[in-house]
Amino acid sequence: YMNFANFKRAEELLLEGHNLSTPLESSWYGDFCASLFQLYAEQGNATKAEPFFENAKALRNKLQEEFWETVDFKNMTYLYEIDDQEARVAYWENQVEELRTQDESSTAYAIALMNLSILYQTQEDYAKAEPLLQRAMDIIMKKGTWMDYASACNGFAWLYDNMGNEVQAEKYYNEEIKVKRKVLGRAHLNYGTACNNQSTFYINRGELEKGELLAKTALLVFANLNDGYTYYAAACQGLALLYAKQQDYAKAEAYHLEAERIFRMAFGADHYTYSSVALSLGLLYEKQGKLLQSEPLLVHARNINEKVFGEEHIQYAGYSYELARYYQRQQRYVAAEPLFKEAVEIKLKRITDNFGNLSEKEKRDYFRSGKFYIQNYAYCLLKYYEQKKSVAGDLFNLQLNTKGMIYQSTVKTRQKILASGDVELIKQFDAWIAKRDYLAKVY
Repeated sequence: YMNFANFKRAEELLLEGHNLSTPLESSWYGDFCASLFQLYAEQGNATKAEPFFENAKALRNKLQEEFWETVDFKNMTYLYEIDDQEARVAYWENQVEELRTQDESSTAYAIALMNLSILYQTQEDYAKAEPLLQRAMDIIMKKGTWMDYASACNGFAWLYDNMGNEVQAEKYYNEEIKVKRKVLGRAHLNYGTACNNQSTFYINRGELEKGELLAKTALLVFANLNDGYTYYAAACQGLALLYAKQQDYAKAEAYHLEAERIFRMAFGADHYTYSSVALSLGLLYEKQGKLLQSEPLLVHARNINEKVFGEEHIQYAGYSYELARYYQRQQRYVAAEPLFKEAVEIKLKRITDNFGNLSEKEKRDYFRSGKFYIQNYAYCLLKYYEQKKSVAGDLFNLQLNTKGMIYQSTVKTRQKILASGDVELIKQFDAWIAKRDYLAKVY
């Protein structure tokens, strides 16, 4: 029933099995808890999912390996991302503190750190996310299972991918796939998920041959699993994006429609998961010149994210940006300008919040991930200026804020170093400044 997205019937059977099992007598209870968590997580229902997660976690010492291999790590991310995120952050912050006081060398503490880190990543709060992942990895390298290690690699891969550090992201994606292939085999759902994650990475950076191979591998894995139906849809969506990049729009549309059909049947057309395929299909229809079909999908996708995340979340900013770009390409600057403005303001705030904790190279990589927001907004303002002269002030402020952001982050770093009172660190910083100024004069 899960395979055919008949969640209602699947829920009835799982609840019946859960009620018949006894927690202290067998592992069946933990299996049912894990399966019910997975069911509700796929539906984005944290209220129903969390009690089953807690029950399975309570049996962790007995069921650790089975439970954490059954529940896909990324599924937890999506669950916490879409249902009262502030409450989810508070919950995992409390869990981290509670487990730290109990035993800060335990794998349970490491897993809590990873969950909290993933939540910070969804907010693009990388300054908080990266140290948590590193602490988790340090613990796992001493006491964790191979699957704990694979989960940590997945967290690092996603972190560096979002920050624009492609070298590090690829390294951890490769490591995740290698471990899951060795431990779980090539037919396991989590191996397919790892392939699909890296496929998306390669498709986004234009390495389409690598992306296609991994996407087809994931598709084959999911097609042969009883519980792989929605994962199969996600792999279809990945292949659709690949074929769209290759301008093979017939194949792209076929895979998009298959993904759209499954997501609509599984979640409904107002679910967060559906919004991603609505966006992709809308952009494809635009490329095909089907504007009457494309715009409603793009608007609907943005509206879903506004309802789920609110108007200050980075996810919402991404969908506003895509709709703004659509209007820009249609030369509808009146509609595009306010969408660009809100998207860029959110993006710049995230960049500013993270800059103070990044190295110069990391700043460049991360800023590169958001530069298209700024460039396209500036282009829109230049075009819109012909109709509305007052936007010249917005263009000036955009340029000023962009340059000032980099300067302010350097000032903050300097202030932190000087305030530390560390004589050796201050000497190193002064030497670095002197070398930088010398090189600036020479070159």
